[in-house]
Amino acid sequence: MSISFVAALAGTVLAAVGTGLAIRLCVRSPRTDMVAWVIALAGLTVGLAAQAAGYRRGFVPTTFRATQLGAALVAPLALAWGMAELAAKGLVARFAARLGLAGLFVVASVILATDVLSSQPFTQKWPAARDHFELLPLGLLGLVAVAVAATVLLALLCTGLRSRNDPAWRGALATVALASVAALATQGLLASLPANTAYPALTV
Repeated sequence: MSISFVAALAGTVLAAVGTGLAIRLCVRSPRTDMVAWVIALAGLTVGLAAQAAGYRRGFVPTTFRATQLGAALVAPLALAWGMAELAAKGLVARFAARLGLAGLFVVASVILATDVLSSQPFTQKWPAARDHFELLPLGLLGLVAVAVAATVLLALLCTGLRSRNDPAWRGALATVALASVAALATQGLLASLPANTAYPALTV
């Protein structure tokens, strides 16, 4: 039983519990940003469960795609959506963010779920996206990274400036800062890391 499997399994349980708690909070206080956090946690739960299965029995196309879709696509885009909902004051800005992020999600999810994978064999080691995806899905993951980074920057800038003049924005700033850390951590899944355990740790 590898450390990577234990870390991914523990993370799956933690993420599943977190998702349940977030759903409960969302039902009590239905807000659009809460819906985004629920979706992000659900994506991370799927990604961690797929990692646990891959580290236990070896990765296959199904677990590879589930990991990429859940942790590298759904989670960061949902986190970016939640940040945009908190940081944007006007309806037009929120609508633009929803439209752009939703459009990117639809296109990228279809491509990542259906694009032909390379002939590189899978093992029990972390399946790097660049080793199994072709140029188009890799380009879309790069576009997701750019969209997430831009949202993080704008959301932190907007909430930071507003919190200086209005203390009511400090809570939003703290939430955006935490979501920014989480969103940027998911982008580390695309990097070459020295140990398999680093990937479930980043996802957690």
